[in-house]
Amino acid sequence: MNKRIIILFVCLLLVVIPTVLLSAVFIVRDIDVVGIGDEFTFDANKIIKDSRIAMKSSIFILSEKNALHNIELRNPEIKVVNIERIVPNKVVINIARRVPVVAVNIKGTTRYGLVDRDLRVVKIVDNLVGYNVVEYKGYVLDVNKEISLEEDIITLNRKEVGAYVIECVLRGFEKVGYANDRFSSVVESVINDYDNNKCLIKTNKGASIEIIINSNIGIEEFVVAGFSLFKSDVENKNPRVDSGTYYFDVDTKSWNHRA
Repeated sequence: MNKRIIILFVCLLLVVIPTVLLSAVFIVRDIDVVGIGDEFTFDANKIIKDSRIAMKSSIFILSEKNALHNIELRNPEIKVVNIERIVPNKVVINIARRVPVVAVNIKGTTRYGLVDRDLRVVKIVDNLVGYNVVEYKGYVLDVNKEISLEEDIITLNRKEVGAYVIECVLRGFEKVGYANDRFSSVVESVINDYDNNKCLIKTNKGASIEIIINSNIGIEEFVVAGFSLFKSDVENKNPRVDSGTYYFDVDTKSWNHRA
């Protein structure tokens, strides 16, 4: 008897659930686009269209992953934070502006890919005039020379040492309060020195901060410590901020400065 009831209950669910999912009550009737963070302009109608979310489709079966990909593919300067389903029939697409912080040379060209803190290429430009970004030297973006951001989403390969290093540098500066535009307010360029397992962060003051790669100390920790000393010198008006290099002495386990 109990077995029959269970079977009957399961059969009932198999009928009821699809009916509910496809019910006219739960079809998409309204889609909103909300900008998060710094004020920026965007075309809400374009983003809705690019999402490929079908109006009057079931709110339960829409693919958030596909919608996110569709939007970011056609709008490289937009980051989809999340997509909310508000039962019974509303969808909210929350977006933010991608802020380019680093410029990476495209291999075999004089062009640059402008990269945000997620290592996503936001824009491709012929030169850096007018762009508030930090040039990343010693690493190139190895992609098709004719690449178009409207055809593919380009992200630096985190498995490559160069990509890993710049990501750690960015995270280190974020920890001390210098994210996005503030990063370029204190840094002029970042230079990889693979032969010596080092990375050189050249500040806008003139002095550089030397970061050791392949160490027991993480790159982020090196950045935080080295920049904190540099910043302290800036606040104390120490003239050594204008030249030379801040470096970590592995023998004394302390930070020093050499002219």
